[in-house]
Amino acid sequence: MIQNTLNEGINNIKKNKIIFIIMFFLLFLSHFMFPNKVAWPQKYMLLAFFVLITLMLLLNFNDVKKISRNAFWIILLIGIMNSLILPAGTGLDEQPHYAVAAQIADGRFINLANKQEFYDISPDAAFNPEGQLNKYNLYSKEWLALRHVQSDYSKIKIRNYNIANPVFIPSAIGIKLGRLLSPYVYVSYYLGRMFNILALAIMAYFAIKKSKHYKIVLFGMSTIPICLWIPAGYNYDAFYYGLSLLAIAWLVNMFDVKKKIQTKDIVMYTIFCSLIVLAKAPVVSIIILPLFIPKSYYQSANTKIIALIPIIVGIICSGVWLVQSRIFALLGMVTITESSKVAGKVPNLTYFVTHIRESIEVFTRTFIDTIGQSLFEQIAIPNGHLQAPFLKVSHPVMNNANIVIFVLMLVITSFSIDIKIPKYFKAILLMLDLFMIFAIIYAISGDPRVYTQGYQQILGVQGRYLFIVIVSLPLLLSESVRKILNNDVIPVDMVLKQREYIYSIVMKLCFCGALLTSYVYFYSIGALNF
Repeated sequence: MIQNTLNEGINNIKKNKIIFIIMFFLLFLSHFMFPNKVAWPQKYMLLAFFVLITLMLLLNFNDVKKISRNAFWIILLIGIMNSLILPAGTGLDEQPHYAVAAQIADGRFINLANKQEFYDISPDAAFNPEGQLNKYNLYSKEWLALRHVQSDYSKIKIRNYNIANPVFIPSAIGIKLGRLLSPYVYVSYYLGRMFNILALAIMAYFAIKKSKHYKIVLFGMSTIPICLWIPAGYNYDAFYYGLSLLAIAWLVNMFDVKKKIQTKDIVMYTIFCSLIVLAKAPVVSIIILPLFIPKSYYQSANTKIIALIPIIVGIICSGVWLVQSRIFALLGMVTITESSKVAGKVPNLTYFVTHIRESIEVFTRTFIDTIGQSLFEQIAIPNGHLQAPFLKVSHPVMNNANIVIFVLMLVITSFSIDIKIPKYFKAILLMLDLFMIFAIIYAISGDPRVYTQGYQQILGVQGRYLFIVIVSLPLLLSESVRKILNNDVIPVDMVLKQREYIYSIVMKLCFCGALLTSYVYFYSIGALNF
């Protein structure tokens, strides 16, 4: 068995030799992308070279059956590399998310302290980098020497009534394991990040593995740089992305004419959709989509009727999670959320309803900015939050490459989908996508950091929030793309015959884009004085 594995790895390297040469060359060439001389971060370079060699051994781009395995290894290994390159505390909202994960690792699942309180009770959080990229990375002796000290929860004077978000359990497992393996904080900190990536890799693997007609789309969407950089820190995005992939995989499978929809399919789908409430509440609305699938796709008419039960249960469970603070309040246990409400301020919903014209302008302006700028900006620059005042981490070559790869991947995968979706269902899916976008915009308006009543636009609506919409795009575009390309460029029959070749192109494009992005990032960070 070991011999077979080695032989397979050697064969993979032979098949991937051109990609290896290109990416090895870019590993050094990327250093010269910057106008000013930057350092040669040898630790990151060796790490990238190790990941490149390992992936060349593991990846088989020419076998359609290996798509799910390829995705798993790309997400896991490049994601782990990114988690080590990314300086501590510089991921999106890492401070509050790390506080939750660390408290779960301490065995606390209820009544959690907030970020500021956690700084007082946990010496491990004392570094609190707040964007100090040159102080808490693999080159920082101070950071690497910081030892774990047990948190003192007796310092909490006011109890907060809340429940720990389960999406941070993988990170908490990593932190706990790190503490068992080493007394140093950096070990548990990076392992917490790595387990977050591992959770995404596992969910992506099963989504692609179980998908019958949407594999290459799920592969492409799960390996774009957003998925490999954002979950490389402490956040809930790994679960949002993973559950979105699983939900869409199950949804598309329901249109398979060879296998009718069974109750268990609906149950699994509703579980995935309901769990999304833990990460991105408005997206739970996709739970209703099976109700619009024609009964001819179901095992029987009764199966479609029974499908109402898990869907209703899922909606109720999601609702209970969202109103947990009010439930605690009714029981006389006031949470931070309830106690922090500003007296005299009307809720945003009331404000928007009573200012219809202004609200339409605000939401329209925000929608256009989100679709036209934020989405493409985050595809091009997946970790743009590290830009000034901290550090510029983008480059035109990387930005343009990511956009071109994404557009090519979107067009190719849309063209190669081999399943038909009823037109009216596509219309419903499109309307639901639009609803989710506006619902996300409304949800973000509740954050006082990005919106105050009277502002002309709701700021802070990031492109990554629309991941579920991006994943569903090929379903909506497939028919139009086929008509355009089949009439003028590529016959559909040729695509069906060359499916493996086309799939290999998509996998290679996504792999190269992901690795190039990592190169640019660690050279950007290498501009600091290590």
